Amino acid sequence: MKKMLKKPLIFAVFSLVFTIAYGNGKGGLLTPATIIDWSLFSSNIMRMVINAPDDASNYYPKHTSDLVDGTWSGAAHSIDGSFPFITTNLAYSTPEGSNEVIYVQVGDVAGFLGIGEE
Repeated sequence: MKKMLKKPLIFAVFSLVFTIAYGNGKGGLLTPATIIDWSLFSSNIMRMVINAPDDASNYYPKHTSDLVDGTWSGAAHSIDGSFPFITTNLAYSTPEGSNEVIYVQVGDVAGFLGIGEE
């Protein structure tokens, strides 16, 4: 029998895949990153696998609690769920094949995660 979580997990992963390229602010085009997999790592940590087709330092995890407002902030993440959770780009991640793996804290507050471009 599976162990039930004591707290309800209220969180959603928000990932849009666009067919256009974005400017990366460095004079080139940046292909959008995609969240390709996510799973609950523990009762308050989510494991995310991200396909970052360009240099990982060009992307960062972001979060919002209101999709209508449109205000996104950087989301703190860890490389393995136990190292410090810091707000930075995906250069601070664990490679898994051609993808990047990060761990983000989630909790009782509803919210959405996405991947932004620097």
